[in-house]
Amino acid sequence: MVLAVMLRVQLMVLAKVNMIRDAQCSEKQVIKKEIDAEEQRLDHEMEVDRVNAIRIEEEIARKRKNERMIGAMMIMDQIKHNEQVRHT
Repeated sequence: MVLAVMLRVQLMVLAKVNMIRDAQCSEKQVIKKEIDAEEQRLDHEMEVDRVNAIRIEEEIARKRKNERMIGAMMIMDQIKHNEQVRHT
């Protein structure tokens, strides 16, 4: 009789341990999914930031090129004007 009670107690303890372990495993999986989702969100955000930075740098380079072209045209106009003044 005592042995049967001890076996039942051991089975109940084992069942509780297994239930706790299963709950911990489930919680671990949920946490891993949340972490993976957050990492994907951050990766996407970083990629958007990287693409925007490239676009901004390209726009700056384009503006600088245009400014150089305008400056070169102004110099060419000044050279032509100075040649005309010298020849008149």
